[in-house]
Amino acid sequence: MEQKKLPLASQRHPRTGYTLKFYGTRARSTLGCLCCRRRKKKCDEKYPTCSGCEKRDLKCEWPEKSKNGVKKTIAKTQSQPAKRDLQMTLTSPISPDSCIDPQLPLDHSISLSSKSSPDLFELFHLPYDNMLFGRALPQLDETGFEYLSHYSDAFCSSIPIGTDASNYFLKTFMHLAQSRDSILYALCAWGGFYLQLRDKSSIEYAKPWNYMQKAAKLICKEIGDNLTPSTNEDFFVLFAFYLIFIGIEVTTGDVCHWGGFMTQCSNLINSFGGLAAVCQMFSNNNDIKWLLHNFQFHDLLSSNALRKGTFIPIEEYKDVLKEDVDYGIDPLQGALGRVYNLFGEIGNAQVRLRRQWNELQDALPIINDERCIEYEDARRNYFEDVRATFKEFSVKIETCQPSELHLEILESNPFDLALQTKLFQLYVLICQIHLHTGVIHSPPASFQQQDLLFRALELIDELIETRMVVSLSLSLLVCGITCCTDYDRERMRERFKKAQSTYFVQNLTRIEETVEEAWVRNPDGSAVVDWAALAEEKGWNLYVG
Repeated sequence: MEQKKLPLASQRHPRTGYTLKFYGTRARSTLGCLCCRRRKKKCDEKYPTCSGCEKRDLKCEWPEKSKNGVKKTIAKTQSQPAKRDLQMTLTSPISPDSCIDPQLPLDHSISLSSKSSPDLFELFHLPYDNMLFGRALPQLDETGFEYLSHYSDAFCSSIPIGTDASNYFLKTFMHLAQSRDSILYALCAWGGFYLQLRDKSSIEYAKPWNYMQKAAKLICKEIGDNLTPSTNEDFFVLFAFYLIFIGIEVTTGDVCHWGGFMTQCSNLINSFGGLAAVCQMFSNNNDIKWLLHNFQFHDLLSSNALRKGTFIPIEEYKDVLKEDVDYGIDPLQGALGRVYNLFGEIGNAQVRLRRQWNELQDALPIINDERCIEYEDARRNYFEDVRATFKEFSVKIETCQPSELHLEILESNPFDLALQTKLFQLYVLICQIHLHTGVIHSPPASFQQQDLLFRALELIDELIETRMVVSLSLSLLVCGITCCTDYDRERMRERFKKAQSTYFVQNLTRIEETVEEAWVRNPDGSAVVDWAALAEEKGWNLYVG
């Protein structure tokens, strides 16, 4: 008998060989009749009696919403922009048909005041104990406790580049772990993976993966099998859960699965009305700002964003996630918020211009030998658009400055102020290289690119042995691809080795592999290599944060 192929959601993880059960099966119907749901079979949704029930002579039972226009609901849900990557969402715990329809009323059982609240846990009346490790955690065994301690002590002290006061890896995630076991076990897994990566002599993913599976089962128990939050608190927990799983996948060097969780985060935000509505729903407290900043950071710094555009427009990020003294300095972005937004804007412009050019190229075969005025006008408009875009962003880059508010916060620590300032200067140069590469297609060997490269490398060398090393991934990628000579490339290999000696996140290894591949394809730097296209060719969604 031919072996039946497992559905995508049941396939084993490519690195660990373990199966994350809650990834769900695409075969199970979430809009069909109740009989097919119980049997976990796909329903053809023929009302009043589907083919499966008719064949088995069963009474076909239907939920109310399926009787009243199933197809209409599907059409609404799938028309959302956030669904554009659903076909790649191998890790999707929510099936495409079970996402919340933003047009439907939601039963938000938590009543929130309009007054700003500094702490989410006041809103939900969640228990909080400053001495988390001073009390018993009976649900954790000794290994789990070790992993959680490693997350708290090692990971949370080495990854953030902001101030201690705004370390939301600790403040938000660890606090939430005290009331939700799904978050607790997810943090154990994260700490366990990071611990294994620090011990490079014998990396063993099996144990932390078990905690990841426990977390997956618990989130289904807490939120429901369809993972459709019905309250604000459940929304917050599920959103935090996805972001933690994104962090785990990036830490272990994943280039595929983390994008599925990004899609689910985007679906959640859209289903609850968008960024502004989500912020307002939680009275603009700092904890929800952290989750949204976290999502924004991963959205801006992905290869998919440079191929398809960001999930959310940059202007919307800038309008909602404003600089705020109460929020402090973001642990992931530091004082780089403005320049990261600029990088994302350039990427979205690059996507738009590429589509225009592709339309021109597609039109060529249908144009005859005679002069085509419409085609020439379209080409003229394209080149004018490129020039205008390059000029616009050149001005934006030249005038981009760190946040005055952030500089004021850093005044009490001159050393950190100097590091953040140098990091900002570095990423201004990275944006310039990015602009020349993505918009006017300047090859790495050009004078302009080599001049920018040399200045950027000087700053990287000043930062690579500081705690800012965790923020150098994008700069190492962009500068690495811009290296043309054997001398520069060998020095870049040394920089990767130095960074990896203190920054253990495997995502950096994927970035180095991408740089090496770009060198093979462009041995003398005379061509333009689009690293995002290279990643896409490999089937990767490369995270570069």
